[in-house]
This record gives sequence, C-alpha cells and structure tokens, in this order.
Amino acid sequence: MMAESSDPLRFTRLWTQAQPVVVSMLTLRLRDRTAVDDLAQEVALAAFQGFAGYDDSRSFTSWVVGIAQHKAVDWLRRNGSHRLVVTDVQALATLAEVGAELDRELGDRASALHGCLEVLVGRPRTLIHLHYVEDLPTTTIAERMGLTVSNVKVLLHRIRAGLRACVERRLHVAGGG
Repeated sequence: MMAESSDPLRFTRLWTQAQPVVVSMLTLRLRDRTAVDDLAQEVALAAFQGFAGYDDSRSFTSWVVGIAQHKAVDWLRRNGSHRLVVTDVQALATLAEVGAELDRELGDRASALHGCLEVLVGRPRTLIHLHYVEDLPTTTIAERMGLTVSNVKVLLHRIRAGLRACVERRLHVAGGG
C-alpha cells in the first residue's frame, strides 16, 4: 500500500524515528559533520517529496537509509576521491538491521497503543481526542468539559499512565511473557 502524500504528520513521525539511523550511516560514510548535516536535510526533503511513492509494507527506515546511501555516493563523487573514506560494511549492515528492528518494535508499540485506545470510552476518550487529535490546549479543553485546568492535567496524566501500562501488558502478552 502506498503512503498518503497528504499526511505530513505521519511523515514527520516516521522521519523522526529514522533520522538517527540515517545520520549514523552518513557519519560512517562521510566523516564530515557539515556534509552529514547537509545530506540529512537533503534526505529528509527527498523522502518527503517521494513519500507518496513509499510502500508501507517496507521499513521506512530502510527506505530512507537507501536514499541516504545514494545521496552519500553522489556527494563523494562531487567532492572527489580524496574525500572518500573507507567504510565499514559490517557497521552499515548493522545500522540497517537496527533500523529495521526499530521499525518493527515501534510498529508493535503502535499496534498495542491503537488497541488500548480502542477500549477507551467516555471522558478519557474525549480528553485524549481533544488533546491529541484536535490539538487543543488544556485551557480550552477545561472550558469545553466544565473542568479546571488542573483537573484536565491530572486526568491526562492518569490516562497516559493507564495507556502506558496497557501497552506494556499487550507487548508482554504478545511477546509470550
């Protein structure tokens, strides 16, 4: 299934998770901090522009690492062989594996969280929706729900703690523990 190009929030979440792996890979390849920073921005832009063509069945991290590898090779060509650094192929392979594992773990967590959110009803569900979906400040939520700002903050804290515990239980059960 192809990604929705009109979902910049989803892209941002995926990029935020993948960026450390991309930067690590670029650092191993280039060992030039300025070039790494520049190329990381180029990779983010290229990935964002090509996001509509991203296949959700693949690891996003692996996809952007592939883009980064192409950008690094192009940079090395443009800047001459004197800039070429011998790369540790095993380290690059390990980074790719770590990225794929991170994607799997985050996917498992996202699935567990989705399941936990589905069982929320009543005021907790409304609070979560207003705060995280509608992105309303606590003052506005308090006004809408007839609560004090302090009540809203405490309730959100308790709901998040409950969701965290629910996610951990689901992951523990799914892991066979």
